[in-house]
Amino acid sequence: MPAMNTARTCLGVLVAAALVAGCGTTERARDAGVKSGKIDRSAEHEWPPVSLDSSGREHVIVMQGPNPGWRLDLDAVEATRDGKIVYATVHQPDPERMYPQVISNVRLGTTVAASEPVELAVRIRAHDGSEAQPYRSAAVVD
Repeated sequence: MPAMNTARTCLGVLVAAALVAGCGTTERARDAGVKSGKIDRSAEHEWPPVSLDSSGREHVIVMQGPNPGWRLDLDAVEATRDGKIVYATVHQPDPERMYPQVISNVRLGTTVAASEPVELAVRIRAHDGSEAQPYRSAAVVD
């Protein structure tokens, strides 16, 4: 009988951890200002080249920064009827620091299977954390 109680306790802990992780993702998406259908598809983007690499098991966001000061964060993944939308933020480098002028490849994994259609929506944020620009469509993989 004690073995059964241990198994139930372990299962309960796993379920609780999954619920907490799910809530964290929802909060992060809400904090990032992610709203379905709020992607500007008409304007050109003003950040370094960003694309999706779908050669592995999951889609990977790839950014080529002109220096190592550029940073990339995954904000949220949203399910739609056409596939998934991956929201990401590109952070500009600190203007008061000096960086070597070398191409820096930044790779950021997603939870979206490579076989699944996905759209990448990216916004840019200044180093000081001031208001970010709206999300803009950066890549689509059918």
